[in-house]
Amino acid sequence: MKCPRCQHETPSDAEFCPECGAKLALICSQCRTANAPGHKFCKKFGQPLPSGAARAPDASRIISPQSYTRFRMPGPTVTSSSPGTTPSTITPA
Repeated sequence: MKCPRCQHETPSDAEFCPECGAKLALICSQCRTANAPGHKFCKKFGQPLPSGAARAPDASRIISPQSYTRFRMPGPTVTSSSPGTTPSTITPA
């Protein structure tokens, strides 16, 4: 069985995805039967299942790591009064 959230291949007896932790089965509130994610109704009882099932993420809400990764700050700028002498001032960039 593939996880509906991350598409990781999971063991057939798993209740949660070992990769992302998504719940893999929906339990019918009437008969306690485990139903696969994505089912809207219980396979044995026909009762509507909870809608909070794990779903594949909405592609429009996925952000790239570059959009939230902090930029590296440049090091201090070293200046001197004349080339080849010992620096006299260190100022942050």
